[in-house]
Amino acid sequence: MQYKCKQTTDELNIKREQGLFISFCACFACLFWLIVVWYLQKTNDVDFMHWDIDNLTSSDFTIECQITEDMWG
Repeated sequence: MQYKCKQTTDELNIKREQGLFISFCACFACLFWLIVVWYLQKTNDVDFMHWDIDNLTSSDFTIECQITEDMWG
């Protein structure tokens, strides 16, 4: 069974405006979320660098090199 849905142009325009508003809100929320995540990532990087500068360890003053068999003998 099919039913023909007849709407006036005004009703259709109201639905379109509601859809546009909802889409705009979703895009705005997505953009806001991306900015917040980017901001938290950048502040986390700065906080880590600050922590790394404040905490010196012996590994900050050592180097790593490969010791071959010839060096042992």
